[in-house]
Amino acid sequence: MKKTISIIVISLFFVVTCYSQQENIVGTYLTANKKMKVEFYQTNGQYNAKVVWKAEDADKDVNIGDILIKDLAYNSKMKQYDDGTLTAKGRTLDCMILFLNANQIKIFMRYGFIKKEVIWTRV
Repeated sequence: MKKTISIIVISLFFVVTCYSQQENIVGTYLTANKKMKVEFYQTNGQYNAKVVWKAEDADKDVNIGDILIKDLAYNSKMKQYDDGTLTAKGRTLDCMILFLNANQIKIFMRYGFIKKEVIWTRV
């Protein structure tokens, strides 16, 4: 009986631990158009993303080292990264990121009433 209770307690601990961990966004992702690689990193509890590679025919206004996404915060209640900004084509957009699976993220962007979604893949 004690062995059964111990197994149940250990199993419950394992399940709770697995579900309570956040999906870690830190890493390198290939953009939707496959013309840039962007690296997410954490600074002071917030997440930013900078360009680490770009194809020759990629956006001319973006350079390697440019920070595309700033100030994302992990929202454990919603299990997403939100309250960030994304800079694209001279505009600053609100953005939020949701994991689709371990290797793909969906980025939701909004500028006024205009909304766009893109999927980036981890490399």
